[in-house]
Amino acid sequence: MGLRGTPNTWFFCARALLAGWYRRDSHRALMCKPTTVSHRARGQRLMLRFALVQLLAVVVASGMALMLAGLYAMLATLMGGGSIVIGNALFGLRLFAPGIAPVRVLARAVWSAEVLKWVWVVGSLWAALHSGLPSLPLIVGVVAAQVGFWVALGVVRVPPPP
Repeated sequence: MGLRGTPNTWFFCARALLAGWYRRDSHRALMCKPTTVSHRARGQRLMLRFALVQLLAVVVASGMALMLAGLYAMLATLMGGGSIVIGNALFGLRLFAPGIAPVRVLARAVWSAEVLKWVWVVGSLWAALHSGLPSLPLIVGVVAAQVGFWVALGVVRVPPPP
């Protein structure tokens, strides 16, 4: 498949040039433009979609905690879920930072992204537990963020390359 879902785009452009009916203002001119794919930007957009679905799940859980248990439960749920969402966002930013690179660089990016995520998650959950917030809503927030990630796996689609 070619650009914009049309098959054989470059063949179509060459045929248009040879036929002499290729004009700059025609719709075919838009189809024949060369494009560059930013793999880093595509990966970061995908990570942002996952984080937004996770954040939506955390906000729903924190709203339920507010209705059932009060303000401190809502804050604890937001703190627990937010630490997971931010940790996954940090993971995605670091993972997709190299773009297209050799395998050694990509493996290093995966390991460093995982370490960064776990340092953030452990540190933020430790701070949340020692701040005096209730622990059960904190765990509910973590579980809501994980459920949001599982939902995102089914809902979020990888955008096709341009």
